[in-house]
Amino acid sequence: MKGTKRLSEIKKRYNVFADALIESVEYQLVSAPRLTVTMSCLNWSTDNWERISLCMSRVTNLRLVETKKAQISVVFEALIEQRENDIVIDFFARQIDGFGVLEEDPHSSFSVHCQELSVEIKQTPAVASMSGRGEKSAHVPINKKA
Repeated sequence: MKGTKRLSEIKKRYNVFADALIESVEYQLVSAPRLTVTMSCLNWSTDNWERISLCMSRVTNLRLVETKKAQISVVFEALIEQRENDIVIDFFARQIDGFGVLEEDPHSSFSVHCQELSVEIKQTPAVASMSGRGEKSAHVPINKKA
């Protein structure tokens, strides 16, 4: 399945979004439910920090809770997996064994179920770049029915 292959590519590139900083969350509920999360995260393939947008469309489930005690800004480890017809992204997943096995937390402060996911690379900061390549822009579709 091409969508599963692309999902594994994004997981290879960004792993579990460890230590990612969520900069903004934008959502559209009218017409087709969509959600865009802009964040700074490490690209494990290049060892560079990138500013990306995760664009989730055909959202079937969204849980977003922000209180004074639980702020959604820094991701420890995120779960990203294909589950039947949905792609599940839990930005604050539950760690099962202490060795990187994650599961969706029913009490997570930020989780999304969607049917389509794409990643847009907004910027590769020149300061954080080991190679000094500077800014880039690309669009990588991560679509389960590609």
